[in-house]
Amino acid sequence: MDIQKDARAPGLVLHEQPGYGSALIEAQLALYQLDYTLRPAGEILENEDARARMARINPVGQLPVLELPNGAVMTESAAITLWLGETYGAKDRALVPEIGAAERAPFLRWLIFWVASPYSVFTYMDRSAEYVDEPKARARFEAALRARLSRLLMILEHNAAGPWYLGDHFSALDIYAAVFREWTLGPQWYAEHAPVLTDIARRAWDIDALKPVYARNFPDGG
Repeated sequence: MDIQKDARAPGLVLHEQPGYGSALIEAQLALYQLDYTLRPAGEILENEDARARMARINPVGQLPVLELPNGAVMTESAAITLWLGETYGAKDRALVPEIGAAERAPFLRWLIFWVASPYSVFTYMDRSAEYVDEPKARARFEAALRARLSRLLMILEHNAAGPWYLGDHFSALDIYAAVFREWTLGPQWYAEHAPVLTDIARRAWDIDALKPVYARNFPDGG
């Protein structure tokens, strides 16, 4: 993938924490070769002060958060993905299929599925102690979430075309596959149960522009 430098994005600021959802957007910024600043958010899952600071920008206190050059704030990875594609995409670097393309409808379907289904499960797993106080009940809650996550990921596995998620053309969906593999349930589970998603993730992280993103966000990744 040969992507030329683009300087049309002065002032883009990505609030980030290595390994968090900000990695989804950092990877896209790297592939678009945009000028941007990384602003550490801190451990928002573990540090109440960090979460409070983030909540002043994003009311739900979550990442990713992207500040635009005009001062506007964008949250929600799918919204940011679509905005980046509309603003900086081109035929030689289209992470989002253009309107009218045959891949547009399946792309939108699976982008929204990814963020509305398995991504939402991660949110509850990461913050399970906030929702269930009693340890044994929380363990059952987390087990149920893991089972649901497994089922949702297998839906994605069975609908992946290969060699990329939509077939021959790389898209932002492949970034989701690459990042999600590093989260619960982890690379070992993927290797055993989701070989197509595993292959997509490995091929994505092998793109030169994404190697530094992987090293920074998942230094202990497998």
